[in-house]
Amino acid sequence: MKKIMSILTILVVGILVLSGFGVAAITSNKATTVTNNLATMDNHPPDAPKVTGPYFTKVGIPYECTIRAIDPDGDNVSYQIDWADGDISEWTVWYPSGEEITQSHYYSEQGHFSIKARAKDIHGAIGDWGYITFGVSKTSQQSTTGSSSQNVMNVAPSSRTIINDGSLSGYVNDTSGNPIEGALVRVYFHETYEEDYSDCTGYYHVTNIPICYCLKNATCSKEGYKTEWVLLGIVEDTTHDFILTSINNPPDAPEIEGPTVVKPGTYDWTFKAIDPDGDDVSYEIDWGDGTSDKWIGPYPSGEPVTVSHTYPEYCEVTILARAKDIYGAIGNWSTFIVRVSQSSQQPTNSLLFRFLEQFPILQKMLLYLIE
Repeated sequence: MKKIMSILTILVVGILVLSGFGVAAITSNKATTVTNNLATMDNHPPDAPKVTGPYFTKVGIPYECTIRAIDPDGDNVSYQIDWADGDISEWTVWYPSGEEITQSHYYSEQGHFSIKARAKDIHGAIGDWGYITFGVSKTSQQSTTGSSSQNVMNVAPSSRTIINDGSLSGYVNDTSGNPIEGALVRVYFHETYEEDYSDCTGYYHVTNIPICYCLKNATCSKEGYKTEWVLLGIVEDTTHDFILTSINNPPDAPEIEGPTVVKPGTYDWTFKAIDPDGDDVSYEIDWGDGTSDKWIGPYPSGEPVTVSHTYPEYCEVTILARAKDIYGAIGNWSTFIVRVSQSSQQPTNSLLFRFLEQFPILQKMLLYLIE
C-alpha cells in the first residue's frame, strides 16, 4: 500500500511540475508575440527613395542610377526597381538606412522612360515610389573598316558631300537641374538651319543635319534666359545637354497708396511695382472681401496704376497685391489695411496718426474713438 502511494505521489508531483513548465512556456510565447506586435505597431515605412542619374543614354549602354531611401526608424532597407520597360527587379539585399546604392540596366529600344524605385524595411513596411525620367536614343553606327572611332559617312569623290544625315538630341535644364520646356535648339549649316523645341522633360531632337567635314553652330535660347551656343561635329545621333542661366528677376512687392478709413462706397487705390530688369508688370489684387482682380496690365515698370473698388458695408479688410513680369516671374505680396465705417474722418495729416501707424492696435483704438 505504501509503495502504491509513493508511486501516486511521484505521478502527481510530475504532472504539477510539467503543468507549471507548460504554463510558463505559453506565458513566454504570449509575451513574445505581444512584444513583436507592439514593435510592428510603432514601425514606419521608409521614405520614397531619391533616384538620381543622367537625363540621357543610348541603346546598349548601361544606364546607371543611384538610389537612396531613409527609414524614419533607422531600420535597414531593401529596394525594388521598376525599369519601365517591363522589367521589375527582385528585392535587393539589405542596406543601412540612408546609404546610397548604384543600380544599372540595359535598354534595347529608344524612347522616354520613367524609372521608379521603392524601399521596404526589415519589418516588411513598404514606402512610396521615387522617380526619374530620361531619354534613350539609338547608338551611333560605326564603320566596319578603318578606325573604330569613325562614323559611317558616304563621301562623293568630287564634292566630299555626306549622304547620311545626322541629328542632335539631349536635354535643356536650368542651373538647378530643372527641365526647361519650350527652349529653342537650332543647328546652323550651309546658310540654313534645323530646329526643335524642348518638351516638358527638357528633351529635344533636331534631325536632318548633313554630316560633313565642318563644325556646326548649335544654339539654345528662351526668353528670360541667356542664350547658349556650342560648336559641334555632328554625326549620327550626336548628343549634347544645354544648361541655361536665368536673366529674369521677379518684380518688387508693390507700393499701395490710398485711403485707410472710408465710408461704404467706391474709392481708388494706387499700386506701383518696380521690376529689377525693367520689364512690364501686371498686378493681382485681393480686396479682402472675397473678390479679386487677376493680373491687370501689363504696365511699364514703376508706373503708378490706379484701380477702383467698392465696399458696400462696414468691414475691416486687408488689401493684398503682387506683381509679375512679362516672363511670368511673380513677386511677393504687399498688404494694406482699410477700415470701412460710418465715418470717414481720418487725421491723415496728424503726426500722431503717422506715429500710430507703427502700432496697429493703438491706431484701431484711436479710429474707434473718432468714429
